[in-house]
Amino acid sequence: MSEKPIYSAEDLGISIAASLSKNVITVGDTFDYTVTITWESNSVLALVPKTSIYAKGLSTVGVKQNSSRDVKDGKTVSKNEFVYKVAATDTGSVTIPELSFMVPVEGAHTIGLRTPPKEFHVDAPVNFLPFVVGLVVAFALVCAFVIRKRKRAAAVAKKVAKAAEENTIREEMLVLKSRVKVAESREWLLALETAMKQFAKWKFDSEDLEALVRNGSMADFAETVKLFSEARYGGGNRDQLANLETWKVTFKLMNLEEE
Repeated sequence: MSEKPIYSAEDLGISIAASLSKNVITVGDTFDYTVTITWESNSVLALVPKTSIYAKGLSTVGVKQNSSRDVKDGKTVSKNEFVYKVAATDTGSVTIPELSFMVPVEGAHTIGLRTPPKEFHVDAPVNFLPFVVGLVVAFALVCAFVIRKRKRAAAVAKKVAKAAEENTIREEMLVLKSRVKVAESREWLLALETAMKQFAKWKFDSEDLEALVRNGSMADFAETVKLFSEARYGGGNRDQLANLETWKVTFKLMNLEEE
């Protein structure tokens, strides 16, 4: 009788942990949220992120992946890090939700890994209010300076938010590319539709893909939008290569870059 295969993270020596790069975070700060996955082996694990950081008061700027190996007490310890670059956009208590990762193992089996939610506080910036002394003219000059500064800050914040949202869309598309070979085709197409609606909202302030195709705003996406409609009504059974080609066309039309 053959030995029963092991599919648990504990038996395979896989552990997951998460940490913040800063102890004190102020609104406007950018910090790293690092998810570290380790296992006692020199083998390579195919780690697939299933979720991203979506939380009120936070905006994901980007994500990178690092890997390394070390030898401790004669054992090889492999480590893989997912480093999320996050911007604090509001003050108060915020929570990074649990992040899920999938590890394909023998056959069609997978191991699920999750980080615990991380709660912390985002402080308000320190305002040094100038002491208004002197003539009314001097006070008016100070007020004018503050108004101009706020306008510039608002313009910069809008630009940063726009870039952060574009990076979020790019990250979602890259996750979809990594899942094209493991996800069920119909489920994958519907997830691509969600990402495209996010893109349409960011680009055209509307999630109505069909209307945007009809009015010409997203005319080049017509064939892909047609696939979404078929998937919603039970279709969408396509092979991996066809879905990968759809991803490439969509990613290019979104004018996004992988690096």
